[in-house]
Amino acid sequence: MWGCDSAYCPGLSCGVEMVDIVYSELDSRLALDGQGDIAVVTNAEAVKASVRNILTIFKGERVMLASFASRLRAMVFEPNNKSLEGFMAEEIKTVIETWDDRPQVQVVEFQRDPERGEIILGIKFVIVGYADIFTIEERI
Repeated sequence: MWGCDSAYCPGLSCGVEMVDIVYSELDSRLALDGQGDIAVVTNAEAVKASVRNILTIFKGERVMLASFASRLRAMVFEPNNKSLEGFMAEEIKTVIETWDDRPQVQVVEFQRDPERGEIILGIKFVIVGYADIFTIEERI
């Protein structure tokens, strides 16, 4: 029978050391760190950067992985109505969960900015290994 060493997981009988999950991603702003290299963001900020990357790259833009990314930019000139919201919400959920297994999309919200002709997307998701709900807001 497995016992639990209190140094690993006090109160649990799993016998497995608990380790913090660490994610990393290049800073999508291409900011430089103190050594002149492209900065790296970690953990929740890395997952947010990955989600933004997935949503802002157009399918076919990455030559060696043509199916990567989303079709959101192709939807920009579609009629701005509830049907478009449904298509966009499904596209967002599908592409994020296809290309990154860390975020799990909970809700996609839409706000219209008629003066600027934009849709403001609010994407709420959880990240594997975190209890919080994270939000990204993007204007398209």
